[in-house]
Parts: sequence; structure tokens; C-alpha cells
Amino acid sequence: MTKNDYKELDEYLNLLGLAFQKYDDFFVENIIKIHDDNEEFLIHYYGYEFEQTICENNLTFDEVFNLAREIIENINPKYVPIFDNLLDTGELDFNYSGELEDSFCNEVNNVHYSVDINRRFNYTDICSLIHEFFHYIKKTQNLTVVGNVLKEFFSIYFENFSIDYLVKKGIPISEIDYTSRLKLTFARTDNFECIGLPLVCFFTFGSTNNESYIMLKKYLFEVTKKDYQHQCNSLLDYFRRKRRKIESEFGQYNSQQLQVECCNDFSQYYQYFYGTLLAFYARSYCQVEDIIYLNDHVNDSNINTVIDFLKKGHIDMNDAFLEKCIQSIDQYINDYNIKQR
Repeated sequence: MTKNDYKELDEYLNLLGLAFQKYDDFFVENIIKIHDDNEEFLIHYYGYEFEQTICENNLTFDEVFNLAREIIENINPKYVPIFDNLLDTGELDFNYSGELEDSFCNEVNNVHYSVDINRRFNYTDICSLIHEFFHYIKKTQNLTVVGNVLKEFFSIYFENFSIDYLVKKGIPISEIDYTSRLKLTFARTDNFECIGLPLVCFFTFGSTNNESYIMLKKYLFEVTKKDYQHQCNSLLDYFRRKRRKIESEFGQYNSQQLQVECCNDFSQYYQYFYGTLLAFYARSYCQVEDIIYLNDHVNDSNINTVIDFLKKGHIDMNDAFLEKCIQSIDQYINDYNIKQR
């Protein structure tokens, strides 16, 4: 990394910081905790075999819909009419061609939304439908700051609820992708581990340069110059790839578009990361009624902070939170006999 490289990196990070100020300040305000929690998760789950071979079956559209409806009724019957509305409005679509990389809930216009399920042809389709449904029911609400931070938590929690429900019902575990959430989370934490140090450095000390690792080492945590410089290079490469992509799509560089896309990338990272941690925490320490309450009130206008709001559902992020999350995930790993490589 040359001085010009660091200057270029700081210019991109400044754009990112401005975007976070406008759209999502949680990432910047919690960057040190995010880095530390990410590293702890990665260390603890390194070596687990989260890649599983899942069998296909002949579940029909109606079978997927009806079994998902059964689970939703078990969660709370008040959600059933909203779920039925997916069929009545034609907003639910199953993709059979494999063109979609994932399942989505997208806005079509101000009235209608599209819930697109990328079929796996096993009971995972039901869990995906439940996940997207809990995004769907919030689409007509005004998203608050707290609602934005927790937007993946509820969907992942009820996705996990669906897995447990299906297994208790006697569905063969070989037909449910019960490791995919942990696999995706591990992949995200692994990616963040390659670029986290310069993000911490910039948003804590205001800049990056060839000697900034000394500040990190003095005030925050142990770090080598080699690791720091390597991560700076990786982060700069990320921004350059993003810039080339935008130039290709728009015919020229658009800094505002880069801001939006990069802010979205990093916001999604922490939303899925903490959404997963919270979902497993709630599996062990909360009742489903607690999460229903939080789900129904997350976009209320009188909410102050994420931590205060979660306490209403008996989730205390100040009380050995990460330790309890890891214990909860370990319990899930034990329940489903997930092995280390």
C-alpha cells in the first residue's frame, strides 16, 4: 500500500461514513464491538462442518404453502389472514428454474410486494417461505432506526422455529437444510475478518495510513503490521471492484451510487450477523410470545434504542450477550449433531 493507496482508501471510507450518517449509523457507532464479536464467532466455529447434502423430494406448491400456513398458525393465528393474502393477491411466486440465487421479498409498487421463493425441492422451501413472510408483514410499516437494525432477526428466528417444528413433526432431517444459516453467517464473518481492521481504524481514529496499526495496537487490540496492511489492501480492492461495477452499469463513476451500494453491503452484513446471534439467543432464552411482541412493535415510533427495546422481549445485550449466544448456538449444534471437520 502506497501513500496514494491509503489516500484513495480514506476517500472511499469517507464516502461510506457519510452514507452511514444518512442511512444507518449503527455500524459506525458499534464498529469495535462488531469487529470483536465477529472475531470471537469466527474463532469459536472454525472447523465445523456446516456444508450438508440435503435430499430433494416431491413437495408440491400446495404442500409447501399449507405446511407453512400450519406453522404460522402455530406461531400465532393472527398472522394467518396476512399469509393467506399472499395467494389472494398473487404476490407469492415459486421459482423453479434456478435463476434466483436466493429467496426474496421485494416491493413491486406502493401497494403490492413480490415474495419469490427459490425452490430447493425439499422442506427448506417451507423455512424460506416463513423467513420471507416475516419480511412481508413489515413492508407496509414505516421502518424505524431500530426496525432497520433488527430487520433480519425476526425472519431468522421464525425460520429456525420452522426447522424445529418440522423436526418435531417427524420430517426427515435429511430433507431440511438445518445448517444453512450458520454456514452463511460463518462465511460473512470470514469475509469481514479480511477487512475489519481498516474499518475500525478509520471510524475510530479518522484515517488510515501505513502506521495506523500502532494506534490499534496501543488502544484497542493486538494486531500485526502485516495483517493490518493486508486488510487495507483487501478493503481497497473491494471499493475498486465496486467502482468498476458501477462504471460498467452507468457508463461513468457515480459516487452517490457507490455510497448507497457499499452502505447496503455493510448494513446487510451486521443485520444478518446480529440477526443470527439474536435468533439463537431467543431460541434458548425467550418464549415465542416474547418475539411476537417484539415483531409487532419494532417499528413503533416511541422506541429509543435497540438495547432498551430488546429488553421488552427478555433479551439483555448487556448481560454476557455474546457468551449466551454462543452457548445457544452450541446447543443447536448439539441438538442437530453438527460435527467438526
